[in-house]
Amino acid sequence: GATGIAQLSQGAGIDTAADCSDCAGNWCFTFDFTSTDGGWGIVNGVGAYVPTSGWTSTFDSYHSQDSVNIDKAFTSVMITNITVGYTAASNSGGAYRNILASGGQVGNLPTTSGTHLEVFPLNALCSSIQIDINTDTVSEVGSNLITSVKVEGIGTCPFGASNC
Repeated sequence: GATGIAQLSQGAGIDTAADCSDCAGNWCFTFDFTSTDGGWGIVNGVGAYVPTSGWTSTFDSYHSQDSVNIDKAFTSVMITNITVGYTAASNSGGAYRNILASGGQVGNLPTTSGTHLEVFPLNALCSSIQIDINTDTVSEVGSNLITSVKVEGIGTCPFGASNC
């Protein structure tokens, strides 16, 4: 039926915008950065992992801002949703906050202060995720903290057994 057609078209890369939320083999994996770094790494040398807290921002001398930029590469798989949990002590001041999948921008994260849990529908083949949270101030270094990333997909989970 329609579910099978969506799975086949996405698997073949024909129609990556097809809704496959009801496809068989759905999985979910949450990276809880308060427990582990999850195998994620920093991008362009900005950010640091703090055990029991998560990925925190550090001074980005190139952009002169407070930044945490992390990424994770994995075997290409159909990703349906990405959810990012983070805290920002202040507004971004014009600095970008976004999420990228396989190098393409998925969406902008809120630029306001506070604790956020943002869901981004993707429905595309993906082999990496990058999260960039920046604040255009150097007086608050360490003010941004990524606490979790939940990835949902179809097929075989590249991170291990589903945990959510």
